[in-house]
Amino acid sequence: MGFRHGIIGMIVKVDRLSSLPDDLIHKILSFISLTQAIELSVLSSRWRFIWTSLPYLNFNEPHSSPHSFKFVSNALSQRNNQTQVYSIKITFSSKSFKQILNYTFSHNVQQLSVSFFSSSIIMTSIWNLPALKTLHLDGITLCDDNTNNCVGFLSMCTNLENLSLGGFKVRGTNDLTLSHPRISNLTLEHTHLNLDLIKVVAPQLKNLNINHFNGKHLMISAPGLTSLVIKGCRIFQLIATQGFPSLEKVDLCFINTNPPYFEDPLNLVCVLQQSVKFLTLNLDILEVFFLDVVCHVYLSMSTMDDGNSKKTKTKQSIYNFLLQ
Repeated sequence: MGFRHGIIGMIVKVDRLSSLPDDLIHKILSFISLTQAIELSVLSSRWRFIWTSLPYLNFNEPHSSPHSFKFVSNALSQRNNQTQVYSIKITFSSKSFKQILNYTFSHNVQQLSVSFFSSSIIMTSIWNLPALKTLHLDGITLCDDNTNNCVGFLSMCTNLENLSLGGFKVRGTNDLTLSHPRISNLTLEHTHLNLDLIKVVAPQLKNLNINHFNGKHLMISAPGLTSLVIKGCRIFQLIATQGFPSLEKVDLCFINTNPPYFEDPLNLVCVLQQSVKFLTLNLDILEVFFLDVVCHVYLSMSTMDDGNSKKTKTKQSIYNFLLQ
């Protein structure tokens, strides 16, 4: 009996988590918030300061409001500055943004994800982040006083490869140009309603994801583009300035799509069909194609006025009748 209890005692005393190498512990802690990682410091003496060397700083709290400026400041000041920071993820008000940018620059952070809570930040080109490779911004206002394309800050991120913009607005113009020589992955989500045109100029772009594009025109200059995903409620005009010679996969998903459209859905598919190898369409857009075919056939057989305004009005009435 004593021998058995001795074996159990030895097993209990073995702390397998604390015996893991730091790199593996850091990887485990990267899946939780920084607050939770700090709370785990009470587990053992070895874990007491493990959070100060985390290369992944996740300030986001699940199901709660953003951290205060004081908490962010204290956490950054108590970090072990001898260790590299690979990524920062944070949701907060604009008050802490400048501090985060300065920290990102001084520590050569490669990944930055920022979401703004109940306010927005105006991006300018004064923020130089040459080490940054991945940038996700949500809830920003794009504006630059020195250029007309509102995204001068991208030129200061010389090594940027992955860019994601969500819920963004553009101040002072209805057009937006996203231009960068190195970006290979671009995601645009929930664009603001005041945009008429978004122009993407990216020679190295491989993957483009458009989610709920609310503009009227999307102009793409990306000869190396291989994958295009478009999801949303509005059908817009797609303009390919150099064609799509490398395009292999296109996924179109328009949900609850009702007329009137910014663009004829058949024209949108025709632009892509010229070079794409794999084209995926959802049922809603197939329904739109059917309605368009019915309308075109009806209008071609009718003896109504040939005026464009008359035909547009007639086409709308046909849609309304078929959708009843």
